[in-house]
Amino acid sequence: MIFSHTRRLQIFIIIIVLLTIIGMLTLNSYENWRTLVHTEFSKTESIAKLLDAHLKGTYEDILINNNAQTLSKAGQIALFNEQLQPFVDDVLDSFANYGAGYYVKELDSIVAFGPDFQPDGLKDISPTSKARTVYETLEPLQFQDYSQTRDGYVVAIIYPLIRNGEIIGHVWGNIRIENVYSEFIALLKNRIIFIIVILVAALLGSRILAKQHNANIKKLEEKVRQLEHSDDDPAFFDELTKIYEAVLFSRKKISENQNKFQKIVTEKIMAAQEEERKKISRELHDGIGQAVYSIFIGLQTLKTDHLDEKSKANIIELENITKATMKEIKEVALNLRPSTLDDLGFIPAIRSYIEQFEKSYHIAVNLTTDGIKKRYDTSIETALYRIVQEALSNAAKYADTKTIDIHISESLSKITMKIIDYGKGFDINKQMELSNGIGLYSINERAQQVGGMSMFHSEVDKGTIVTVSIPIYT
Repeated sequence: MIFSHTRRLQIFIIIIVLLTIIGMLTLNSYENWRTLVHTEFSKTESIAKLLDAHLKGTYEDILINNNAQTLSKAGQIALFNEQLQPFVDDVLDSFANYGAGYYVKELDSIVAFGPDFQPDGLKDISPTSKARTVYETLEPLQFQDYSQTRDGYVVAIIYPLIRNGEIIGHVWGNIRIENVYSEFIALLKNRIIFIIVILVAALLGSRILAKQHNANIKKLEEKVRQLEHSDDDPAFFDELTKIYEAVLFSRKKISENQNKFQKIVTEKIMAAQEEERKKISRELHDGIGQAVYSIFIGLQTLKTDHLDEKSKANIIELENITKATMKEIKEVALNLRPSTLDDLGFIPAIRSYIEQFEKSYHIAVNLTTDGIKKRYDTSIETALYRIVQEALSNAAKYADTKTIDIHISESLSKITMKIIDYGKGFDINKQMELSNGIGLYSINERAQQVGGMSMFHSEVDKGTIVTVSIPIYT
C-alpha cells in the first residue's frame, strides 16, 4: 500500500508521539522495578540481622548445652529445628512473601526454614539451587530483571547470613509477578488521560498540517496548469517567479507549523514530567521518608543497658543503614523536584541545590543576585532551576574546576543568568557535534521553551561561560 505524502506526515507525527509515550512508560516501569528490588534487598538484609541476633553463640554451643554431642546427624538436625524453628516462624509471620533458613555447614543441611515448614524439608541444598551459589560466594544474589522466576514469583534477592566468615543461613525475598503487572497497570491508569490528550492533540495537529499542505499544493497545481496554457513569454516568466515565491512561502509555513506543533508537544511533555517529579518527590518525603524515620526512632528506643554488646552493635549498624537510607531519599527527592521551588521560589531552591552540590563534588559555588524581588511564572522558575542543575552537572563532569560563579539579575523586563566556571574549557562547535553535547542542547531548549535564549562561550584552559536571558511577561 502506497501512502500519500500527507498521510505519511500524519503517521510520522503519531508514531513519534507514541514512541515518546512508550518510552516514558518504559522508563517509569524500570524505575519502579529498581525500587522494588532495592526495597527487597533492604528487607532481606534486616531479616538476616534479626536471625543472626537470635542465634546466641554457635551451633556447637546448642549441642553442648543440651548434652547432644553424641547424637546422630538426624538427631542433631531435629534438636536444632526444635530450638530455631519457632523463631523463624515468628519472623516470617511478620514478613509475607519472604523466606529464611538456618544452615549447619558441618551437617550440610538446612535445620530450620520457612514459610510452610515441613519436617521432610530438612535436607541438603540442591546443587542447582541459587542458594548454593550464595553459600559458595558468601555474597548476596540480586536479580535486576524478570528472567529469574519460580512458582509464579519474580525472585529478587537471596541474602546470606554470615557469622565469623561462615555461612549459617540465608534469607530470600520474592516479588510476585502479578504485583509487577499491577504496578504497571496502575501506572497506565494514572497516565491514561495524559496519553489520550497527547494522542488527540497529535491527531488534530497532523490533520491541520495536512489540510494546510493540501491547500498549498492545490494552489501550486493551479498555477502550473495556468502556465501550460499561456503563450505569453513575459507572463510566463512572471508567473514562474510567483510560483517559486509561493513554493518558498509554503515550505516556510509548513516548517513554522511543524516547529510550533513540536514546541507545544514538548511543552506538554515537559510539564507532565515536572508534575510527575513533584508528585514522586512529595511521596518520597512525606511517605517513605517519614516511615524510614519512624524505623530509626524505633531502633533508638530498642537500645537499653540490658542488651548484650552484639545486639547493641547490630542495632547501631541498622541505625546507620537507616540514616543512610534517609539521606538517599532526601537526595533523590531534591533532585526530582525540591518542594522549596514551589513553596519559596527558584532562588531558595537553587541555594539549597548548591549546598547539596558542594557537599557532593567539593566545588565552591558563589551565587549572587541583583534585582530579584518577586516570584515569577512557574515555567520560568522551573526552567532557570533546571538550567542551573544541568550547568553545574556539566561543570562537575568535564570542567575540572574548584570554583563556579552564578549571577542572576532582573532588568529591562528580562532575567539574565550567567554561570561561569574556571576549568579547562572546550571547543563548543566540536562539543555540539558529539553525543555529550546534549547538555548544551538541553540548556538551550529549556531557555527557548520560555521564550528565552542561551549563549555559550568557552576557551581551552580558561573556562566556560553560560549566559541565559529570559523575558518576563507582565
